[in-house]
Amino acid sequence: MKQTIAILLGLSLTCSANAMLNQTLSQQDQVSAIFEQAKQQPSSLQLFLDTMPKGGDLHIHRSGAAYAENLIRYGQKDNICVDEHTLTPHASKTCNSGVTLADLPKDEALYNRVVDSWSMRSFVEGHETNEQHFFGIFPRIYPVTSDHGADTLAEILNRGAKQHEIYMEPMLTTMGDKAMEIGSQVEWNQDLSVLRQQLMKQGIPELVNEIQAKIKSDTNLARQKMHCGTDKAEPGCNMTFRYEYLAVRDVEPKLVFAQLLTAFELAKRDPQIVAVNLVAPEDSVTALRDYHLQMLMMNYLHGIYPGVNIALHAGELSPSVVTPADLSYHIADAVHMGNAQRIGHGVDIAGENNANNLLAEMAAKHIPVEINLTSNDTLLHVSGDRHPLPLYLSKHVPVVLATDDEGILRTNITREYQRAIETYDLDYPTVKTIVRNSITYSFMPGNSLWDNAETAEVVKACRRDNLGDTLRSKSCDGFLQNNAKARLQWRLESQFNNFETSIVKQAALVNHG
Repeated sequence: MKQTIAILLGLSLTCSANAMLNQTLSQQDQVSAIFEQAKQQPSSLQLFLDTMPKGGDLHIHRSGAAYAENLIRYGQKDNICVDEHTLTPHASKTCNSGVTLADLPKDEALYNRVVDSWSMRSFVEGHETNEQHFFGIFPRIYPVTSDHGADTLAEILNRGAKQHEIYMEPMLTTMGDKAMEIGSQVEWNQDLSVLRQQLMKQGIPELVNEIQAKIKSDTNLARQKMHCGTDKAEPGCNMTFRYEYLAVRDVEPKLVFAQLLTAFELAKRDPQIVAVNLVAPEDSVTALRDYHLQMLMMNYLHGIYPGVNIALHAGELSPSVVTPADLSYHIADAVHMGNAQRIGHGVDIAGENNANNLLAEMAAKHIPVEINLTSNDTLLHVSGDRHPLPLYLSKHVPVVLATDDEGILRTNITREYQRAIETYDLDYPTVKTIVRNSITYSFMPGNSLWDNAETAEVVKACRRDNLGDTLRSKSCDGFLQNNAKARLQWRLESQFNNFETSIVKQAALVNHG
């Protein structure tokens, strides 16, 4: 509430702003006018966004979402040393060749070098590009992140909740190295059904059991760390979340297929795993060479596991790093062969063959794009009028805003919204639709609250009810009870009601005070 007052006190309420308070205007119109005023000053906009509901984050890598400062803290009890030259952590009881993470804060200069090395903070391109430094961080921090899945999960859930998110789909690669070990024990076979049989006999089902147990353990431990179910419960306890399981794409084909098979088997068995995904540098030599083959793998596995959701990193490319030919088909292949229900990044859409037809298809099929503005600027140097966000919006392709790797990139969901609004002059209804999309296009089970998400047309069962109200008709109650996604959407609408009512009331108080 104090933040809301601060927003309004920070605004210069002109005559046009006074008109917004006229009771003949709808509440959303009044909020829209306040929003337009807030946009005139970055700190006022930030305060507005701080209290605004954000819905969910559908593109967030758990290992990349933890801040380096927190990773140092997590590893301090693990006998982990950091090499003073390479700044790489490693397990050691004696730490003869470095400094323990426990002692690291005592050396401020070294501490800051480690934080810079484990993130994009202060990085300047030179002997490494931004992209090379970024992707090099993941193996560097693995000795810490591999043993602290619960800590990183608790961190991102708490951070999301404090920013008024209610949902998240963290992406995991738990024991992916073991899947590749199994893959290395078989010979590559172009007949994917034969290859699948070989991998299943080699131990994929047993590995899936191990992964399930590890994920369950990390989840339960994260809840314990957040004190869920007690009077000391932290904000993250109120977050709903499901996982996506990842395969890395920049290894030889049999290893990619082994990971993908593991992912599909896991998602088939475990309701907490709601989708599979394919990650790692899309512009690597291996990924470019095998992209079409990998989409064939996705298509084959989709046929075997038709109930498993698919989201794909696709089009995370720019003309500065690949040839025009490589820009021309990745998103289309992901949609047509990879059976992607969501596209992550989608930066190179304008370079696709028949781009207008592809955009129309994505709009018609309601295939959303997960927009990661800070990530795209940092890694691809694509921002401002070179970024396709306005193009997607103009073509009615659903979009969501996401953080990608908020710890490494030093961002958060609020900053992503602020960046989008300031760069593309988004109005409040557009922002609200983007927030709603983050739940509508989540992989939460059940039907959506919307018959038409773009126009916010509510399903028949709830059409006569006031969105977000606690008092509902019997038909709406029944619909919400049977559809987890719709329940989450209803919760978001309740948050918007409270937020908008508060904003308008405080504006009236300031105006008449």
